[in-house]
Amino acid sequence: MPSMHTRFSRWIGPLPATKPDIVGWLILAVVGTAILFALVAHPIGTVVSIGALTLIAAVTDRKRAVRVRVVAEDRAGEDIGSFARSFTRRGGPQQDPWAIRAVWNALLPLTESNGRRTPLRPVDRFEEDLSIDPDDVEALVVQLVKQCERVPGNWRANPFYNCGVKTVGDLVHFISAQPLR
Repeated sequence: MPSMHTRFSRWIGPLPATKPDIVGWLILAVVGTAILFALVAHPIGTVVSIGALTLIAAVTDRKRAVRVRVVAEDRAGEDIGSFARSFTRRGGPQQDPWAIRAVWNALLPLTESNGRRTPLRPVDRFEEDLSIDPDDVEALVVQLVKQCERVPGNWRANPFYNCGVKTVGDLVHFISAQPLR
């Protein structure tokens, strides 16, 4: 059974769509009800709390936007081609071109701030370098594996499972190591 695709990665299918489930809608309804209750019971405290949280989010977003701008300017001219070429083609573990494209397509929008995106490099750490929550990446793994026509599940059999997925390159290696359907 081949471990790589025989078709070009530009023919990769779209990321499988996820539909919100009933639990998500219930949680959203509970949070909305709690906010409305807090507004009625303690209007001043609730408005002050929401204002403080909004201010903190704005300051954090401003710092992130500055960092994204600086990194994006430093990486001017880098694209998916330079990202793909940065992976070892011989002598190391094989990387599926579909995994490279799927990871690029899925993570690049998560780096956006004020209309700028940070071009990815395999050595980029999710949280420290790209400001991407590792939980968001973990939620994408099953979708990326399916998009790359690989078998999801049995994660412990993956040789990269115990190493941990901390960088963009780790994610490509992890997906490439899953067996093809």
